Amino acid sequence: MALSKANRIALTLGLVGVAGGIIYTIKRYAEQQIKLLEGTEFNFVGMDLPKIKKGEVTMKFAHEVVNKSDIEIEISKQRYMLYINNKHVANIYYDEPILLNPHSKTIFPLIAIFSLKTLIGTGLSNVSDILMKPDKVNIDIKGVMTLRSEFVYVNDFEYSDSYNLQEVLSWV
Repeated sequence: MALSKANRIALTLGLVGVAGGIIYTIKRYAEQQIKLLEGTEFNFVGMDLPKIKKGEVTMKFAHEVVNKSDIEIEISKQRYMLYINNKHVANIYYDEPILLNPHSKTIFPLIAIFSLKTLIGTGLSNVSDILMKPDKVNIDIKGVMTLRSEFVYVNDFEYSDSYNLQEVLSWV
């Protein structure tokens, strides 16, 4: 049985309307997820006690990432700079991809290795402050990373965090 011209037009308009509704719903969902991705939380959650061996200082920081979206995110190409009392002491690189599952918290390490000479070169008062006045020792991590998901690719996503050593040591 053949459809009349009027029925074919009505059917076509109905299909176009349904397709438009589906496209609009997908667009709104994607916008909502991107907004949640923009609100991804990065929190400092701890640090191992610094280790000094053969003139080298190793500091291992733990950061937590909270993914509130329905989308899986991959973090890669992390590049950071570590500052102690506003003096650059180390570059931190982490190239292993980190997969953040939807609606999850993931903890990942950042490991800084630098020479004791570098720390001393920032000023002898820093070394004495580390031992005697940890509340006066400020630690800053600043850098960039690559974020990618099925909807988003962000190269050089900026990250920074600051804390003082006394605060950090309370989490050890």
